[in-house]
Amino acid sequence: DDSAAELKEYINAVHRADAALGTLISHFRDRREPTLIAMLGDHLPPLSPQALDPFFRRTSQLSESARALVKRRVPLLIWSNFAPSTSEDVLSSNALPSYLLEKLSIAPDGFLGLTATMRRHVPVVGTFCRRANGSVHRLEELPTHERRLMHAYHLLQHDLLFGKQYSLAGRSAFTR
Repeated sequence: DDSAAELKEYINAVHRADAALGTLISHFRDRREPTLIAMLGDHLPPLSPQALDPFFRRTSQLSESARALVKRRVPLLIWSNFAPSTSEDVLSSNALPSYLLEKLSIAPDGFLGLTATMRRHVPVVGTFCRRANGSVHRLEELPTHERRLMHAYHLLQHDLLFGKQYSLAGRSAFTR
């Protein structure tokens, strides 16, 4: 039917993307300079509701918080020619810059230092947050110290995006 054809087309597109990524990695595999490649996916595939129906049926038994996290989960592949890594970390995309810096052995500071601290306590941030221990909570249900950290993060984020960028003048006390 139409859903099967749509899925087959999507699977073929994923196969072509995988081959292209393989070509890119082959190009950098034997280079002398340290190279890190990060490949970030998208939330749900751009498929019709009919094609996605089996996915949504499987998630219907999950709690609201687990369903929200599963729907927004995106794959991330990190490859480097200098340090093999097989970790399966879970983090929000806002934590990706500090995460990649650490993979490159560069200590993030300032706003990215705070982002790294956030990631160690609350790796997934959104309507529902996933704590480092794997538990899932609404933002307002986080323990007090993590809510304070989140508040500081939001203030710095607002300052950088909409404010007068006071936070660029010095290092954040929250990164220690």
